Amino acid sequence: CSLAVIGKVSAPASRIQDNKNEYWVCVRDVNNAFITLAEECRQSEIDLIEAKNECQILRDEAKALKTKVLELEKTEAYLKNVAEVEEENKQKERIEREEMLVFKVNDLEERVCSLLQEQKYYIKQTTNALGQHITKSFSRNSRRSK
Repeated sequence: CSLAVIGKVSAPASRIQDNKNEYWVCVRDVNNAFITLAEECRQSEIDLIEAKNECQILRDEAKALKTKVLELEKTEAYLKNVAEVEEENKQKERIEREEMLVFKVNDLEERVCSLLQEQKYYIKQTTNALGQHITKSFSRNSRRSK
């Protein structure tokens, strides 16, 4: 083989060798990109699972808060009812006390009037008795003076 023939053959062979190297570099880069993409995908799946878990936790907390709000609303309604009943009871007690006081005042007025009537009667009797005594004394003294 002449050197010229060998040179002609070796030039395409070296290009083929370069193309082979480029091909394997490209395959390696694609493989690395695929591995990176697969890792990112796995991480995204992990992040999605964590986000779903957090979302479920938030849903559970929201449900618990709704339950608590309902309980508080029931408690508030109950306490309002109790307060209204207590206010009504206090009002009734006030009215009953006022009525009792009016009754007692009326009773005392009647007793005072009765006592005054009795005193008036006793004063009248005492006055009459005193008048009779004076009249008798006066008539005895006037008989003795004569």
